[in-house]
Formats: sequence, structure tokens, C-alpha cells
Amino acid sequence: MPGKASLSFDGDLQQNLDKFQVKFKAAALAIADQQGQELEQYMKANRPWTDRTGNAKARLHHTTQADWGAEKIYIILAHGVFYGVYLEFSMEKRFAIIYPTINTQGPRIVNAFNNAMQRLYNGG
Repeated sequence: MPGKASLSFDGDLQQNLDKFQVKFKAAALAIADQQGQELEQYMKANRPWTDRTGNAKARLHHTTQADWGAEKIYIILAHGVFYGVYLEFSMEKRFAIIYPTINTQGPRIVNAFNNAMQRLYNGG
């Protein structure tokens, strides 16, 4: 039966790796929040309904959450009005903005993360 190999890091290397992980997580969360702001602006600019009061447009928003245990970051897009669910799901979804935003802007978000991570990996 083959033996197990063991690898340990000296104190400085481990501390630097820990610092890098903290900086990486902060950078990833900042990128997600910035992208979420762009998605929010996109939704407000491209909503398919005609404003009557302006409330539905004004209360479109995003939040950003991290679940580091699952190694995931979430950008959550939502309505802030009670009738947002009707805009999204009734009338054959003609007034939906959240799902269409995800479909059209999702690849751009993934590319933004890929580019940022590539720069981080390459030291730029």
C-alpha cells in the first residue's frame, strides 16, 4: 500500500496564501456588485412596460451575496413592488425584464469575471 505524502507550508507562505484568499474574495465580491449595478441599470433602461407612476422602474434592484462555503457569489435581481411578479409572469411574460436581462447580459458577466480572474492570475 503506497504511503501518503504530506506537504506543509512555512508560516510566511501560509500567511501570504491566506491574505491572497481574502483579497481574492473581496475582489470577486466587488466585481459582482459592480456587475449587479450594471444589470440594474440595464433593467431600468430596457424595461418593456410603460411607466405610469415610475415605482416599478425605480424599485428594480440588485443585491450581491457570497456563500464562501459553497464557493459561490450570487447577483440577485428583483422587483421592489408587489406587482413585479405579475410583470414577470403574467400576460405571456411580455413585461418581464429579469429573466431577459439574465439571458442577454449573463454571458457578458461571465466574461467580466473571466477577464478579471485572468488578470489576477497573470499578475496584472
